[in-house]
Amino acid sequence: MRIRRGVVASGLAMALLVGGAGCGKVAEKAAEKAIEHSGECDDVDIKDGGVSGTCGDETFDADLDGASLPADWPAELALPAGAKIILSNSSDTPPSANVTAGLDGEINAVYDGIKTQLTEAGYTIDSDSLAQSGSGLAGSLAATGPVHEVHVVVTESPNAIEGNLSLVYTVTPAAG
Repeated sequence: MRIRRGVVASGLAMALLVGGAGCGKVAEKAAEKAIEHSGECDDVDIKDGGVSGTCGDETFDADLDGASLPADWPAELALPAGAKIILSNSSDTPPSANVTAGLDGEINAVYDGIKTQLTEAGYTIDSDSLAQSGSGLAGSLAATGPVHEVHVVVTESPNAIEGNLSLVYTVTPAAG
């Protein structure tokens, strides 16, 4: 998994470079082929500001213009209104889905909204922490539902790519 994430990160960096340099479709196709031939990745698509594709059993979508939720994302875990997805991926081994998003908002309201959303969707809150960190408030929620376990981290991020808050979701199958 570490190799794949490195390839994804390299691909995103290359996509940003190619997109920013205005090299056109020929350079994009060359970069896609280089990533595909670098190891386990195939079906790589570089677009302005991002990259998506498949590496082994992991799919990814990283886009500074807004990525999309993984195909297997649980409907009950809709992101807060106004959240802009920056990075998403999913893996079959082990099964998981991850989303990183940015949002403008007040951390207490966003955190409480996610907590309410989880409980209303039938999740049991396993851990709940909202505390001061080095750069502001940071919150962490872990919850278990009938089908999924979810961990959400909400942080104040004045230097975030999108908004003043960063959201990180990790969803895995529920144990049992």
